[in-house]
Amino acid sequence: MFKNVRYVICTGGEPTVRNNLAEILLSLHKALPHARLQLSTNAILAERVIEVVNKAMQNGINLDVGVSLDGIGEDHDKIRGIPGNFDKADWLLHKLVELKKQYKSRLGVTAGIVISDLTIDTIYQVRQYVKSLDINLVEAWYNTSSFYGNYNEEDKTKIREKIIQVVKTQGHSFLQEKWLVYLAGKPIKFSCFAMNTFCVIKSNGDIVPCLNLWDAKAGNMRESSATEIWHSDKANNDRKIVKDCQGCLNSWGAGWSFESSYYPILFYNLRHPLLLANKIFSK
Repeated sequence: MFKNVRYVICTGGEPTVRNNLAEILLSLHKALPHARLQLSTNAILAERVIEVVNKAMQNGINLDVGVSLDGIGEDHDKIRGIPGNFDKADWLLHKLVELKKQYKSRLGVTAGIVISDLTIDTIYQVRQYVKSLDINLVEAWYNTSSFYGNYNEEDKTKIREKIIQVVKTQGHSFLQEKWLVYLAGKPIKFSCFAMNTFCVIKSNGDIVPCLNLWDAKAGNMRESSATEIWHSDKANNDRKIVKDCQGCLNSWGAGWSFESSYYPILFYNLRHPLLLANKIFSK
């Protein structure tokens, strides 16, 4: 059932707190040899990340590493609440960039920032820093869910205008267009493929559709196989819940949904032919 999985994201929390993280990646690679693995980290245990990456590369694993970056220097440390965290992130990113020269496409390196009231003034510096490393920056939409629970409607209203300005300075894309529609207070309903082409597996074995539907448990892999859960009545009920969802802009959930339903992207490109031409001829 899951043999054709293309991506597996190991995230948290912080996955590097597990002493057996390298073994987990090796087990995933053994079970899904054609999948590209992805690791998200806050860089607090930077040396462990490098150890894990080296072991992954030695065992033929294709791996992407994303490092959280909320600011530069003390700005990052203040937001994270960890003195010296930026220095570790900076060291880790430079080490990863060096390793990428050796392993090329087998190792992906990105930085990630969540645009919120905490980062709207630091993001411009982060963009310049990431540009100097010649890596991509993932600018994530902030989520409100039982998983995060760190924003409410009043918070969104207070920072909406500043976030709109930040999003407008991103490169033009279908996701940016949707983001601006959302920030304008309009519905962003689209065909979501959570529990159809992707899902979330919690550390306790629960399978749920996504981060926003964190409590919609379809089953637990310690009690039933993933295939049994995927075909269960509970999973089918979750798919109905997903179908009624009003949409979000989770960077991976939305992106994978857009991949599965190309019509929105097609219509976007038809509306913006010059942007499409620039993408084609810049490759």
